[in-house]
Amino acid sequence: MKNYIPIISIFLCLFFFSCNGNNTRTTQETDNETLNENTEATIEESETEQSPNTWIYSKEVDDLSGNVTGVNAVLKSENVIEYESGKTVRLFISIAYDGRLGRIQNYVTIGLIEDKYDICRISDFQGSGFLATFDDGPIDDTWSLVFLGQTRQALTIHELDQVADFISKIKQSKKCKIQVNLESIGNRTFEFNTKGLEWNWE
Repeated sequence: MKNYIPIISIFLCLFFFSCNGNNTRTTQETDNETLNENTEATIEESETEQSPNTWIYSKEVDDLSGNVTGVNAVLKSENVIEYESGKTVRLFISIAYDGRLGRIQNYVTIGLIEDKYDICRISDFQGSGFLATFDDGPIDDTWSLVFLGQTRQALTIHELDQVADFISKIKQSKKCKIQVNLESIGNRTFEFNTKGLEWNWE
């Protein structure tokens, strides 16, 4: 399969290290926007080769050593949520590995894509996490304290135990539902066909 090489995983690192909690526009906010743009570009470029319900992979390789320094797997939701008189938004799951830190480092991002007018946001009212179910199992509220960037378009899991738990559940499931709280809309659920994830970077 043709590999696309968006620089995604490095931005996930910056989510964790650049958070400073102020109200000014930070590097973290810019990185969040770039992450969403690169992820959506990867999806759009690959749609001619893959159906929307399959994982889309990209890889970064060091041009000197030939070592893999970054891997990204992206899946977009089967459904869209409609808001404001017909405008729609879709959710994506991004699982990323970044090897630049000298050790295996995985991150998971849950974010909004295909928002043509770029106005839909994840609400931080009463928490900024998400709920999930896997193969119609019980509601899983493990991810209630994940990181929400200033642009409020993506949630990031960077705690290693939580990342490993999420990836494990995704790999064992065929279907997943994720509910996020959308600003001015409320709680909405996105459905994913998660089967077939190939991920060996734990």
